[in-house]
Amino acid sequence: TIKLAELISTDIRSRKNAKRITETTDSATNYLLDFTGVEFMSRSFSDELCSIIDSHNNISVDEATMTEEVRSIYKIVNGSRLTKKNRKSTKSKITVLKTP
Repeated sequence: TIKLAELISTDIRSRKNAKRITETTDSATNYLLDFTGVEFMSRSFSDELCSIIDSHNNISVDEATMTEEVRSIYKIVNGSRLTKKNRKSTKSKITVLKTP
């Protein structure tokens, strides 16, 4: 078990912090991420965390230890990664104004 509040902080904000998880793990051991004490988690950290979990099948998240706010951002980010982005092409005209 990795206690994120102790490893990183109770206020986790950057992708760089997510990389600290992989720096403290090895591929031969299974890890459970414990969010006890974590009060805030940014979208960027959450997105990087999802990437780490996708690429390391030995790291998992203990959602039961997340606060409602932290769980909410984790689920929003994870859900947005699972849905295909639908970007529409527009045929807008660009008008160039000539100035004297």
